[in-house]
Amino acid sequence: MKEQHQPGAHCAFAFAARLRWIERAVITKIREKARVGARAKGKDMTITLFTAGLIGLLLLILSLRVSFYRRSAAISIGDGGDPAMVLRLRAQANLVEYAPLTLFLLFLAEQAWGPTWYVMALAALFVAARVLHAIGMRTATPTLARFIGASATYAVLALLAFLALARGIALIAPCPTCMA
Repeated sequence: MKEQHQPGAHCAFAFAARLRWIERAVITKIREKARVGARAKGKDMTITLFTAGLIGLLLLILSLRVSFYRRSAAISIGDGGDPAMVLRLRAQANLVEYAPLTLFLLFLAEQAWGPTWYVMALAALFVAARVLHAIGMRTATPTLARFIGASATYAVLALLAFLALARGIALIAPCPTCMA
């Protein structure tokens, strides 16, 4: 007569079950650390996503201003020679000209350095600059808001470009005294 199997500490089945449990625990811990590490390095794109959302809403507002004015002034295509339409179109187009590259450079900065104070500050400054520029484009005469908005946009773009260059140079040729 065959003996019935009694699982215990010496049993191969119990040992295999313990190994599977340990394996699951280790994999869970590795995945958790990877998520935390990715968030710490900015891999979740929080700043870029939020900034892109705000810029997207601003573009929607500027686009609606163009569309509503186009309808009220009966301008089907182009500006129709209407100075007010030209201002609305330029405010919208100017945002479209600067937003993609700036948002891309912001994304690169966030990926390279994470959600640091200076990446957040540049994002906030960019949004404020674009809002000021849009406000300043309401009249044909140059305004302080338009000047500040344009200047701040140039500054943000230049700083983000510099950060990208600095990071690229550091990755290509790291400083021998700074290497650990």
